[in-house]
Amino acid sequence: MSASTPAPSGQVSVQVVKVSNKNGTLKFTPNNIVAAPGSMVQYQFYPKNHSVVQSTFGQPCQPIVNNQPNVTGFFSGFMPVKAGAEMPVYTIMINNTAPIWFYCSQGDHCQSGMVGVINAPKNSPKNIAAFAALAAQAPCNLSPGQTSCPSTSMGGYSNSTSPPYSTGMMGGTPASSTVGGGVAGSSSTATSSAPVQVSSSGADRKQVVLGGVAGLVAAWMALAL
Repeated sequence: MSASTPAPSGQVSVQVVKVSNKNGTLKFTPNNIVAAPGSMVQYQFYPKNHSVVQSTFGQPCQPIVNNQPNVTGFFSGFMPVKAGAEMPVYTIMINNTAPIWFYCSQGDHCQSGMVGVINAPKNSPKNIAAFAALAAQAPCNLSPGQTSCPSTSMGGYSNSTSPPYSTGMMGGTPASSTVGGGVAGSSSTATSSAPVQVSSSGADRKQVVLGGVAGLVAAWMALAL
């Protein structure tokens, strides 16, 4: 389990999650994260093409909106990456300690164990091992915009060649999406109860110096790459 390290005053902690690795392993590393409210989790994408989608515990390979219509959740979009190319990243802000379950919606990656959780319930059967076991039994792997298993797909899973959001964007900003009632990446969502999407690209960052909560998202976006 990976836990955030308290950041010095005036800074925000950023935990990095590797999406696959140089060997192409279908896994988030780490896949079990503890993140304090006000901190950020940054997904760094390795080749070849992956995504990160918020889900529910009970339906691991489906977007959360399919089972909780009042919650949009987050979606990075698909991130095609060539070997040796600049690594795209996708960042969310944590606003509370509620569990955040997520998966990769490419092909059969979810069923193959490419799942994770932020702030899993303590001493609960709803843990990362149980989540991965449920994912392995999922009938198909859906991206946002898909509500049922497609009749023709990649190996019986969701076909990601035409996702509903823009693909391959550095930072993975959805073409049009809101989280917690505000525009993704907007400073107006800084106090939302849902995880806030904060898109960026560039090198691994462990901490970000900020001037205050009101400018938190804007400061992150304005950092020199």
